[in-house]
Amino acid sequence: MNDTLSAVCVGVELVDGTHWKPPGHRLWPLFDAVLDLSATRCASPAATAAYLGVTQWYNLLRRLKLSVFSRVYRFCSGSLATDWTQRLVPSEVMLELLLDAALHAFCTVDMRRPHLPFLGATDASTSFGLGATVAPMSPLALRRIARLSCKAGGHVTMEGGPPLAQRQSERLGPRRHLGLNLRDFKVVLSIRRGSPDHVNLEEARALLRYVRWVLRTRRHFGHRLVVLLDSKVAIGAVTKGRSGSLPLNRLVRKLAALCFAGGLVLHCVFVPTSHNPADWPSRGDRASWPRELRQSSRRARRRCAGTAGRRRLSRLDREIVQERWYQMESDRARRLGPVQALRERVCAAAHVLAEARTPLARALRSRDALGSGRLETHIALRVLTRFVTSPEAKVEAQALLKALGMDGATLDYEELLGALDELVASPGAAADLFSF
Repeated sequence: MNDTLSAVCVGVELVDGTHWKPPGHRLWPLFDAVLDLSATRCASPAATAAYLGVTQWYNLLRRLKLSVFSRVYRFCSGSLATDWTQRLVPSEVMLELLLDAALHAFCTVDMRRPHLPFLGATDASTSFGLGATVAPMSPLALRRIARLSCKAGGHVTMEGGPPLAQRQSERLGPRRHLGLNLRDFKVVLSIRRGSPDHVNLEEARALLRYVRWVLRTRRHFGHRLVVLLDSKVAIGAVTKGRSGSLPLNRLVRKLAALCFAGGLVLHCVFVPTSHNPADWPSRGDRASWPRELRQSSRRARRRCAGTAGRRRLSRLDREIVQERWYQMESDRARRLGPVQALRERVCAAAHVLAEARTPLARALRSRDALGSGRLETHIALRVLTRFVTSPEAKVEAQALLKALGMDGATLDYEELLGALDELVASPGAAADLFSF
C-alpha cells in the first residue's frame, strides 16, 4: 500500500484518488470482440461465458447495468459454460451484449458525488396504489444511513413509531434511529393504480415513479439518492442490479435507464412497514392518515392516475412520451402503410379540434385584430398546434388544412370551424374527406 492516487487495482483504474473506471486498454478488446461477434453471429457458449465474466466484473461498478442481461444466461450458463461448439447467437443475446458494451460509458464512479439533501420513502399497496414521501436531512446524516444499504440486515426506524416485536427486531439485525417523525415528512406522490400487479412489482414501480419525480428537477442530476423501502425483494433487486423475475427485471431496467440518464446513485435502505411514512399515502384515503402527516402535506401536490387536468412534464418525461409515441406510430405505419397511418392521425386530430371547438374559436378570433374573419395560414397553424397534443401536431394540422383545401396564404377560420362542426355531426365524413 502507498499513497499513489492513480493506479490499477484488481483490474479497475483509480484516477486522481476520486474516480474508479474500467481501464481503456481492457475495454477495447471487449468492444472489438462484441463487434466481431455482431458481424459473424457465431460463437460458442463457453467463449460467450468468458466474455460475460470480464464485462460483468466491470459492471459491478454500476450494478444496475447487470439488468441488461437476461437471455444471454440461457445461452451460456450452467453446463453450456464448458461447451466450445460454435453455434448461431440468437438476436436477443446479441442485442444484450451490444447494449452492455454501449453502456460502459456510464461505468465511471465518482466518489465525491454529493447526497441530495432529503430522505425519500416509497411504498405500494394492492388496495390503492403507490405512495412516496420526503423529509429534509443533512448530508452527514444521509451518508450514515446510506451505508446501511451495503449491510445485510441493517434497517432504520422513526421516532415515535410503534415498538417492534422482539422476534422481528432480532431478525432484522442492526437498527439505526432516523431522528425524524411523521411531522418531518411531506407526501409527494399518492397515485391510484387501476389494476395493480403483484405487490413486489408495485413496490418496484413505486420506487421507479419516485425516481422520475426526483429527476423532474435538473439540479437533482448527478447526486446520490437515499430511499427507504419496506420490500426486501425490491431492495435486493436494486442492490444486486438485476432480478431473475422477468417482470421485475423490466422495472429494474427502467430504473437503470433513469439513473444513468440523470447521473443518480441509489441507496435503498430497509424500513419496517410500521415505520414507513409512505405506507399511508399508498393506501389512498387521506382521512385515515395520521394528523401529523396530513398537516405537513396539506400543501403538497397530490396526483392520482386517471384524474382530469394536464400535468406539466419535465424534459425527461416529454422525451419518454415522445419516444413511446414514435415507436407506436412506426409500428402502425408498418402495419397499415405510411399513407393510411397519416390519414388516421389526421382524422384523430380533426376530431380533437372538433371537440375543442369553443376554445379553438375563441383563440382564432383573438388573433384576428381587424375582425375580417381571415387569418394568415401560419398563424392559424400555430393555434391549431396548441390543441393537437401529438409530437407531430404541426404535420397533422398542415395535412388537415390541405385536405380541407385551406392551405393557401390565408384562410377563413369561420369556414374551418364550420367544417369541424360537420365532422362532429357525421363522424364518417372524416374518412371520406381525407382521401390523400
